[in-house]
Amino acid sequence: MKEAIDCKPGQIIQKDGALYIVRSWYPHKIGDRGGIVVDMKIENLDTGNISMIQPRSQDKFDDVVLERKQVQYSYQDGDMYVFIDKNTFDQIEIVEKLIGANLHLLKENMELDIFFHEGRAVSVVFPTFVEMEISYTENVVRGDTSGKVMKKAQLENSGYEIDVPAFCNIGDKIKIDTRTREYVERVK
Repeated sequence: MKEAIDCKPGQIIQKDGALYIVRSWYPHKIGDRGGIVVDMKIENLDTGNISMIQPRSQDKFDDVVLERKQVQYSYQDGDMYVFIDKNTFDQIEIVEKLIGANLHLLKENMELDIFFHEGRAVSVVFPTFVEMEISYTENVVRGDTSGKVMKKAQLENSGYEIDVPAFCNIGDKIKIDTRTREYVERVK
């Protein structure tokens, strides 16, 4: 059994026989003598419905046994994304929805982890940082030194835009945090 205080974003929990993925998690104390409660936003993996729950910190969820497979992204086929299991070389097809917000950071030959529950894929986990190349960005006006000057930049193969510092140019490789989808640093 897993307590609510230990359920972090991205983890799979089981509640009332259904599987949920924790999307957000915020513990806080209620009142002077009250206990700790956890505001959790959870998504049902079968229906896609998102709900808010507020369990006490010591409330327990059933354990979920997951199988982890290390995979490499191969190609897209319609709304399915095909990955190769690094151990067995089997092809694994994953729906776009399961990849989630990091879909724009997916590129050929990227290594990821996919978690399965009873043979069904339930979660795709990206590495914490990925390196991408800037395919397009505007030049900035010289002389603006009022603070941290940021500009929009499009990433390779997806056209996804993020904010980067003014010194980044087309062709530069940058490191991106997949948890926040924000610029971290320029890669040399």
